[in-house]
Amino acid sequence: MLKKYMTIFAIAMIAFSSCQEQTPVPDNDEVLNTVEKTFYSVDAFSKVLLNSTQVLWEKGDKINILWSDGDGGMVSAEANPYNFSQEARFDALVSEEAQTFYAVHPYSDEAALSDGKVIVKVPSVQTGTFSSASIAAAKADADDRLAFKHMVSFVEFTIDKCGTLTFSCGADIAGKVSAAFDEDGALTDLTQAGTSDEITVDIPRSGTYYIAMLPDVEMEYIYFTLTNESKKEYILSGKPRTMTRGKLVGLGNITDRFISQCPWDGSVEDFDVVDFFLPKFDSGVEDFDVVEFEFD
Repeated sequence: MLKKYMTIFAIAMIAFSSCQEQTPVPDNDEVLNTVEKTFYSVDAFSKVLLNSTQVLWEKGDKINILWSDGDGGMVSAEANPYNFSQEARFDALVSEEAQTFYAVHPYSDEAALSDGKVIVKVPSVQTGTFSSASIAAAKADADDRLAFKHMVSFVEFTIDKCGTLTFSCGADIAGKVSAAFDEDGALTDLTQAGTSDEITVDIPRSGTYYIAMLPDVEMEYIYFTLTNESKKEYILSGKPRTMTRGKLVGLGNITDRFISQCPWDGSVEDFDVVDFFLPKFDSGVEDFDVVEFEFD
């Protein structure tokens, strides 16, 4: 009798083991309990293409979607432009537990969310494109709309030389920026921590380039160094300037300003500066607003 029961038990264990082996393993979506969510940009976010005074989204632009609910998380989402590329839709897989969402442009592995504040990095090595320089963040509203706010200030210049360009101004200009958002999506508590007083941009060809800087900078001077295989050239302007979040200072074409010796005696005259504020997106679509033609 005992032998009979042992045989039945062995058969049952084999059957149970077989059932376990055939049980399908859930995919990542089931493991992470994710859901698909769609976010929408608000108005024309000034970031990608300068089309006269209008700036457009491009298909393939990537942003971060972040949340802190539950275990927190961050994913990338790709833009699907519409409305003549003034607006874009972003589809992302997010946690079921997440209720409050934030976004960062452009996508960066170093973007973060801490204590309700979005943290972005202003790198010390940049590509010079307006898309990469336009570092911005947003808090999604109840309808999952993203009204991006610029987190940096900008320097724009045109150059007809090639080489490695280094920019400095007597203050920290690269580092990290953090900000919180109020219930209306406006930036609050903007803080910055500088880590470098130089920014390097590779100049592979003639064109217009953009440098993103920390949002609040007291520039003592503007100093460019351009290095290529044959020589090292310099530009120095000794006129101080104050930069604030969203401000773009256009220096025009700087090609003829380069000399082969560093003019630290202050003999070089100042740039003809065109000063812009980028739209803050607080009241609909705005063009670039020219504030001053000579920045003191």
